[in-house]
Amino acid sequence: MLNRSVKTVFLGIILICCFGVTPVSYSADNYQQYYPAGYTINGNLWDSIQDRLALPDYSNVPAVQKQIVWFQKHQGYLNRVIVKSAPYMYYIFQLTSRRNLPAELALLPIIESGFNPFGYSNVGADGLWQMMPGTASGLGLKIDWWYDGRRDVVASTDAAFNYLAYLNDFFTSDWLLAIAAYDCGEGCVQKAVKYNKKHDQPTSFWYLHLPKETEVYVPKLLALSAIIRDPDRYGIHLMPINDAPYLTQVNVGSQIDLSQAAKLADVSVETIRKLNPGFRRWATDPDGPYTLLIPANKEKEFQQRLDAMPKSQRVTWREHVVKSGDNLGTLAHKYKTNIDIIKEVNHIKSNLIRPKQVLLIPVAYRGSIKSPILRQRTTITEEKIPGPQRVVHIVENGDTLYIIALKYGVTVRAIRFWNNLQPGDTLSPNQKLLIWAPRHSKLLRQHFFKYKVQKDDTVSVIAERFNTSSKVIARANRLKHNIIHPGQVLTIPVKTHAPNHRYRYKVKSGDNLGLIAKRFGTTSKDIMKGNNLKTILIRPGQMLSIPMPTHSSKKTIKKHHKATHHHKSKHNTYTVKSGDNLKSIAKKYHLATKALMHANNLKLDMIHSGQELVIPKK
Repeated sequence: MLNRSVKTVFLGIILICCFGVTPVSYSADNYQQYYPAGYTINGNLWDSIQDRLALPDYSNVPAVQKQIVWFQKHQGYLNRVIVKSAPYMYYIFQLTSRRNLPAELALLPIIESGFNPFGYSNVGADGLWQMMPGTASGLGLKIDWWYDGRRDVVASTDAAFNYLAYLNDFFTSDWLLAIAAYDCGEGCVQKAVKYNKKHDQPTSFWYLHLPKETEVYVPKLLALSAIIRDPDRYGIHLMPINDAPYLTQVNVGSQIDLSQAAKLADVSVETIRKLNPGFRRWATDPDGPYTLLIPANKEKEFQQRLDAMPKSQRVTWREHVVKSGDNLGTLAHKYKTNIDIIKEVNHIKSNLIRPKQVLLIPVAYRGSIKSPILRQRTTITEEKIPGPQRVVHIVENGDTLYIIALKYGVTVRAIRFWNNLQPGDTLSPNQKLLIWAPRHSKLLRQHFFKYKVQKDDTVSVIAERFNTSSKVIARANRLKHNIIHPGQVLTIPVKTHAPNHRYRYKVKSGDNLGLIAKRFGTTSKDIMKGNNLKTILIRPGQMLSIPMPTHSSKKTIKKHHKATHHHKSKHNTYTVKSGDNLKSIAKKYHLATKALMHANNLKLDMIHSGQELVIPKK
């Protein structure tokens, strides 16, 4: 058993002084300065954890022994992590007990984040449990401008345990496989298990071919378990943690400024921020959650002061969306502050503001800009955490999950997971879908345009024409057996490459530059320029690079097509009328029939009413 002789500690000072966004320099030599007399400990939490360790003892496995040696050489690291875990470890451990989970799971944040709830990886994993945003959304955690549930200690721990419990069921009660899957994904572990089964090899964790990081991840957790079981055996000192709640959760019922919450709890703003890292701004989310973590010994006074405070005084900041006619002077007057404070808080150099711009306004505040209440905003969160980009997609008529997945470079399964959609669920116009789009998808963009099926068209012919596959078109349009009919409008997904925004098109018989340009919302001139064409002549089978029109070019394109229509008499194009034939049209423009056929890629002298023909210059 662990040493129970420590009777007096002052954990509050540890939490305020040592638990921070960046690692705190700490060593066992100055440990006693954080334990002044007067604070009674109820017992050592490590003893309770030791009694509930549930996984087998793997201390004789070489991979685990290697990690034990690492911890023996890094006592200082363990000291720092234990200090940072002190506010949370009791809550997390108690949750494993209530949910009948192995106590070892409470140690995972040591490996994941070093118990730093503000820590994030270079791929975008965040919080104590280092969750990726897509995984977090699928597990029900909210992530937006105000709040990131991955950093919320209570919400993220509950979600992590839900996921671990699911993984344990998925791998038929094999906790080592479940823990490995938490690190590298259930698909990764499942693939390794299937491979070993196929080759008649054992399927336990120790025999699987997994990523190197995962092959270290599980033994490191087991090493921590072995150390807690018998720290004296390994010559490691585990600094005691009070075996009693440090935190309590209070419901404030509405949005509240974190600085106001700190005053009500009689603690520093920094303490409130560190205990509630999920809130990304100066105040709690106006739409909730409305719960805060505060020191347990402050709960009674906090609640009394909160009840006495009107809701109108709970927020000292306002978010103002600039409207037409607004200026800094009128806003300063409206919110009883001054122009200089608004400019400095929002990093505005001039007095110019624009409609729909979002400004943060300190309400009824005229003090120095160096006041902590104003300085806290600049350090409250990181705006550019690496990883996927959060996008809210508004469903339009004709959208399918497959089309949306193609557009953002993700999978249908992922969209369902992020939005809790079942396979039979249908989409409705204006429905909002959360998408975690990979940032690299900017290099490969998916565009869609409508194609009207012509006579004799087939899905395979259309697919070849647009340099895609029949399967892609069929899935995008929910086609059964690839059956289409003339006049039907199909959505054609086409990939384009940034920054040129072009895709490939295969010329078919009867095509001309005017028709192609009109079909894709561009101009003949732009197609010629993009393909280094000296004449308007093209041939069937030729591959063309088609520029996608930008928003700024749409007016130009409309003017171009209008001008083309206006100047048809100049023999640029001709729309076939009832009774026309190639010979009569060629005669009208003093051309040879073969020249007219060649200019329009016609193999036969058959044309139809409404068809546009290019009239080559003599």
